[in-house]
Amino acid sequence: MTSQFLGIDIGGSHITSLPLRREGGKMVPAGITATTKVDAFLDRESLLQAWIGHLKQQEVHASGAIAIAMPGPFEYASGTARFKPGLKMGALNGLDLRATLLRELPQLRAVYFENDAACFGLGADQKFRSAGHRRLMTITLGTGIGSAFVEDGRLVKAMPGLPPGGEIYQVPFGEGIADDFFGTRWFTHFAETEFGIIVPDLLALIGAATPAELEEIFAAYASNLLELLLPVCRKFRPETLVLGGNIARAYPRFAPAFAPELEKMGVHIYAVPQEAEMLTCLGAGQIIPV
Repeated sequence: MTSQFLGIDIGGSHITSLPLRREGGKMVPAGITATTKVDAFLDRESLLQAWIGHLKQQEVHASGAIAIAMPGPFEYASGTARFKPGLKMGALNGLDLRATLLRELPQLRAVYFENDAACFGLGADQKFRSAGHRRLMTITLGTGIGSAFVEDGRLVKAMPGLPPGGEIYQVPFGEGIADDFFGTRWFTHFAETEFGIIVPDLLALIGAATPAELEEIFAAYASNLLELLLPVCRKFRPETLVLGGNIARAYPRFAPAFAPELEKMGVHIYAVPQEAEMLTCLGAGQIIPV
């Protein structure tokens, strides 16, 4: 089916797109998501052709626009990649991705970019809007930690008490920054340091650790996450907190030590890891101008 708009989520291992249509001033799904697995360590040409090949299959028609949720570092206004060479998508460093896509996909009239965590926030806000909240906060827990703050359907990037740009990953925490403490790296480091368990990721850790060890690991994680989020929640006062990312799949394991303190503040908590890519695509669509 040909669609006028596409919301797109580009991550370290995939490109996912969702056809969209405008309804009542908002973008709403006009189909289902399509995903192509992509190795983010490919050379520039191979990486671009993988993305472009995916987009060509989606049949965006003439005068169409696409909006892309991208991780940083990225210059969203100019569409220029600033990924570090040698890391995921590093081959694109310095590339004007907007100009490249408009050249390779001449049927497009416009390409928009926004931070992927911010797009997840906008998509989650649309999904949970029927709950009647005014303020929603999203936290993405995966390789690191991402965040978004949404009030009355709009991103909040500057407000007393919020991290600069609404990006919590850079907040000082422990002996580093938040990004060091809430992603996969923290779990593997903590398990090795405290219990001598050497594993590559959280899924492997869940399979290798004893129930007592897992309880201690997730209790420590919950305690850290509360320490980070409580001051922000007291300032922003969200009615809804939505968790995404692969670590959110383990939410039932740390919810008992995490949720009660926030629920006392009137915060409703939802973990939606299975829907994160769809919601990120939906949120990306919200940045396409009316």
